[in-house]
Parts: sequence; structure tokens; C-alpha cells
Amino acid sequence: MKYTIFTSGKINLGLTIVDKLPDGYHEIESIFLPVGIFDKITCEFNLDKNNKIIEISEMFYKTSEFPEIPTTKDNIVWKVVEFIEKSLNIEIGFKIHIEKNIPIGAGIGGGSGNGAGVFITLLDYLRKHNMINDKKLEYLNNEIHKIGSDIPFFLKGGGCIVQGKGEKITTISGLFEKFQNYNIILVFPNIFSSTREAYKFISENKLYDKERWAHTIANKIVKEEIKINDLKKMLKNTFELFIIEPIVRDIKEYLYLRGAMFSLMSGSGSCVYGIFERGINLLEIKSELINKFKFQDKQVFTTRFIKEPVKYFTSWRFV
Repeated sequence: MKYTIFTSGKINLGLTIVDKLPDGYHEIESIFLPVGIFDKITCEFNLDKNNKIIEISEMFYKTSEFPEIPTTKDNIVWKVVEFIEKSLNIEIGFKIHIEKNIPIGAGIGGGSGNGAGVFITLLDYLRKHNMINDKKLEYLNNEIHKIGSDIPFFLKGGGCIVQGKGEKITTISGLFEKFQNYNIILVFPNIFSSTREAYKFISENKLYDKERWAHTIANKIVKEEIKINDLKKMLKNTFELFIIEPIVRDIKEYLYLRGAMFSLMSGSGSCVYGIFERGINLLEIKSELINKFKFQDKQVFTTRFIKEPVKYFTSWRFV
């Protein structure tokens, strides 16, 4: 059985680090929203062959300083399959091809989305072969955050408050709907940001923020007590202090100059987004960004918010 999967990126509507946990991980406070920039994955699984193959086509622009995406056990997709194998005590063969459109080291969750897509489809495959029961399904869904902190969000989608290591997810009813009529520009300044190094920077400089703001902000947005253009004065991303290159600041300033309602760096960087009202010519702004900052076409994305981060279909039916 062959699966074709489309997995999206996400943005952080604000991001702060609450503290460092005893196990070395960090506790975050953030609001996540999925956005319509996608990787495409095709995969086949089998239970009678142990061949494991990952192939990757990189469609985004990057320079030679960027690390290669691993095609072995270091790849998050491989880790997802291995996690399921060990949990169920079975061997799973696979051939997976990933067309990477979402830049790596950008803070928009491309790898986690890939992991979520393969997780969903492999569980579907195992259900069809009567290889998994409800108890094991519950266990796998509760533990998958150990493979990738953002994977649980991509299994839910919509507008969510994300806390803890990323595993504590609260879907806020009506939050996505407040954003679905707006458009978004994502700008990748071609700076690879290591999540590990970013958190190390936070720890060394003790850039912690104990305030629990996400529920308050999300609920006020839903109740229309605050508007999206109010967020500029209310939200921050602590990781912007880690990305010292002034281009991140310059992109934000330019997006505001061109009418963005809100702009921020996403995740641990380095992608910057701007939220715009419908009717503003985003293609014109994209062209201006490319000319002003000498970007490649593949560094600037015009898109919208989406509700479902993962969509897949098999050879015979759409799911």
C-alpha cells in the first residue's frame, strides 16, 4: 500500500521559555497555528522485508553552510518508525521519499510535520493489518512527543496553546477561525538556526519568563477583546535574542511598513512571518522582498492559515 502525505509548517504566535526542567529539556509557553506551506511524502510499508530507505529531494534554497538532511537513523521519520517498532516488538520495512519544500532550521516545524505524517499513516497501515489495538494506540499517541516535541501539535492542528516540552496541547475553540480570513508571508533569510544551540543560549543567559500568557491572549482574541494588530505590543519570541543577524529585525520592520498586522520570528528561527488582511497584494510584497534583500524566490512564501496540518491519501481513497 502506497501513501501520499502532505505535511504543513506552523508559526508561533509568541514564544517564551518558562524554565529548564530537571531532565534538561525546556518548558515553553506558546500559541501554534498551522500554515499552508507543505512537504510531500510518499511512503510504502511492509512487514515481510526489513529494507529501510529514506530519499530526500530538497526544493528550498540553501547555501553550503547548511547541514544535509540525514537519510538514516538520525532522521525524525526513521525515529518515528523505530519508536513504533520497539513499542510493538515488530519489524517494519519502508521506502519513504520526502520532497522538502519547508526549509530546515527555520523554526516552522517541517521535520515535526514529516514525523507526524509518517506516524499517522504507519498507524493506519498497522490497523489495516490488525497489528495494533486501542491500548497500544493510546500509548503511542501519549509518548510520541519523546521523538519530537512538536509532533503532537501536528497530530491535532487548529489553533492550540502549547506548553510543557510541547506535549501539553490545548485546542482553543474558535481561535483558528479568527485567523482563517487572513493571509501570511513567510520569509526565510537563509540562516540555519540550531534548536539545540538556541536552547543552550537561553539557558546560559537565563532568559526565562514565568508569565503564563497564552490562555489569556488566546481567549481575548476569540472574544475579540484584542485584535491581531494589538499583538505587536503584547507578544514576543525570546529566541529572537539568539538570532543576532539584523536581517531578522529588518524583515519585520519591512513587513510592518508594507501593512502587516503582526510580524514575528517563528520558533527558534530563523523564519519571519507577517500576517496581512485579505486584499493586500502579497505577490507584490514578495517581489519587493526578493529585490530588497536579494532573496531567491524559494525564500519567500505567500500563503494562508490552514486547520489540518497533515493530509494523506492511499492508492484508492482520500482520507
